[in-house]
Amino acid sequence: KTEKIEQVIVLLNVESDIHCLDYAAKLCDDPTVNISIADQAGLLENGPHQAVRALAKKFPGRINAPPELRKPDRKKLAGYDLVMVSVEGWKKMVATRQKWISRMPSVLIVKP
Repeated sequence: KTEKIEQVIVLLNVESDIHCLDYAAKLCDDPTVNISIADQAGLLENGPHQAVRALAKKFPGRINAPPELRKPDRKKLAGYDLVMVSVEGWKKMVATRQKWISRMPSVLIVKP
């Protein structure tokens, strides 16, 4: 059985995670896909990154970066169909959040 991907979360743990937004944009070609951005590293603190602004403009109402996702937990991640993270971001997660990994939905690890 194939699961439909509709709720995607992009984890911003390190600067290289920004590149995941390029792949998120490709997923948005499907009008049922919504992207949430979890800015754990504070990369968007000084305003939205250019890539986030471009995504939000191209796909209005389908891109969000809610403040409560700055520190997502396993329960919050359970509401998503796919987690996107860069290789470096994944390495950081493995080093700091091993308990999350077994309970995460599908994960796409992107090499910039």
